[in-house]
Amino acid sequence: MLDPAIIRSLTGILGLDSVSTLEEDLDRYSADALSPQRAFKAAPNLLATADVVATPRSLTDVVEVVKLADMHKVPVVPYGGGT
Repeated sequence: MLDPAIIRSLTGILGLDSVSTLEEDLDRYSADALSPQRAFKAAPNLLATADVVATPRSLTDVVEVVKLADMHKVPVVPYGGGT
């Protein structure tokens, strides 16, 4: 579970409309089109769910999010089109 203070900091950087902890968003952005059958050895990791979804809108946003994550040693997993 991610420290709520980190989520507040993230929201301060990106704004409320660019940060989500809603279950449906966490579920949607925690997987892509790679099925467990195609994942081979990575299959057990496909069960993990994101703690927060951030949708930065600029390069500056991305830089600030990565700085925050690095400061708190929180991994960042990029998400593209989901395929």
